[in-house]
Amino acid sequence: MDGRRLPRTARRIRIGPLWVDALTFEEAIDCAAALAGMGGAVFTPNVDHVVLASSDPALREAYSAAELVVADGQWVVWASRLLGTPLPAKISGSDLALPLARKAADQGRSLYLLGGAPGSAEAAAARLVRETGVRIAGVEAPRVDLSAPDEALVDRIRAAKPDFVLVALGAPKQELWIHRHLSTSSPAGCAGRPAGCRARDSSGCSGWRSNRGGSRAGICSTTPVSRPSSCASC
Repeated sequence: MDGRRLPRTARRIRIGPLWVDALTFEEAIDCAAALAGMGGAVFTPNVDHVVLASSDPALREAYSAAELVVADGQWVVWASRLLGTPLPAKISGSDLALPLARKAADQGRSLYLLGGAPGSAEAAAARLVRETGVRIAGVEAPRVDLSAPDEALVDRIRAAKPDFVLVALGAPKQELWIHRHLSTSSPAGCAGRPAGCRARDSSGCSGWRSNRGGSRAGICSTTPVSRPSSCASC
């Protein structure tokens, strides 16, 4: 974690193989928003991610490179209390989406939504625009195969020049994809379970929704350079 772009001000707590930032919800929003123009990855692990990371070196590497890691699942928060190092709150990726979109709109920043079920990213984007006025740089729900990298997809994201990329590919695919393709350069991104829109089924955002116990997406932030990056923290 020594290469992170933002100054470290909060405590970090170890839950199994992962280090988690002990931030309040408001602090997490401020940290994620601050990554615009710098790039970095924001991950939101739940207990399943902790278990997966125990036996997956690539996932541990992705988490270790993330700028911001906040607890998505209530079980992770409970575990921190049992260990005597309580985390302030559960912060899912989808819970971050609307507040981050509001900050992005206020600052003239843009979002790119990647992943989710067919039509869900478009519905999430429509809700974010309706409720915050944020500019959407792109919306895409491609089939992503980690064994067959799609450089054209990465090129499309770079060409759109978003400030943040919200990624909903499911774990651990989204974290690995962000780490491989976005974490070393321009946009900042976030991954969790969809971290873009905590929408109800009736809104059409079923692939991007928080169940209060976890989210399904991630977030990335970009800088004005050649390549984007994934989710970020402060």
